[in-house]
Amino acid sequence: MPKIKLSREFNGKRVLLSSRRPAGVQVQDNEMRKYVQVNLARLWRACAREYFIELVKHIHVDTGMSYASAIPLAEKVKAADELLAGLTPLRTRPSHTALGGQYIKYSPSSVATGIGYGNEAIAQKRHNVEFGTPENIILRFRFELVIYQYNRHDSAWRSMDKAEAAFKRYWRANLKKYISVSDYFSWLVQGRLRSGN
Repeated sequence: MPKIKLSREFNGKRVLLSSRRPAGVQVQDNEMRKYVQVNLARLWRACAREYFIELVKHIHVDTGMSYASAIPLAEKVKAADELLAGLTPLRTRPSHTALGGQYIKYSPSSVATGIGYGNEAIAQKRHNVEFGTPENIILRFRFELVIYQYNRHDSAWRSMDKAEAAFKRYWRANLKKYISVSDYFSWLVQGRLRSGN
């Protein structure tokens, strides 16, 4: 089975991980395409969960706004409960600074504000996770810094670098568990999947 390479685009405050089928590799059989896409999507979702679990380990929590900005995207990969369980803000502040540096006087620095910024980032496609379809297997994961304080401090925290390493580590360690080599070769030789997936 061809290896699927992870590519990384890093532009200041954003990480985009994506994986595409190598050029020239065509999966013609509908059953096999569905098997590959479903299992790669499960693996991608698990990698994203690992990303968030590692990410929040390295975010300093004061009001919880930076930490909470990851929760809306974490919900899409079923990791939000784990993130919420570990969130213990120390306080709420009556105002905050927006990502562009403007001071927002009557909008608190809080978990709710962080979740709001995370939802806004999803709507603007600055936070995104995609799994493609059996006909078009494309996997994407995008997470951008949308909180001023997070942007300011992540160079010291290195949370995104550590989270990306966890994502890739999980991918490499588990790819063969999600896409069975014996199923792939069974399909090649017999035209059907051995495991019945």
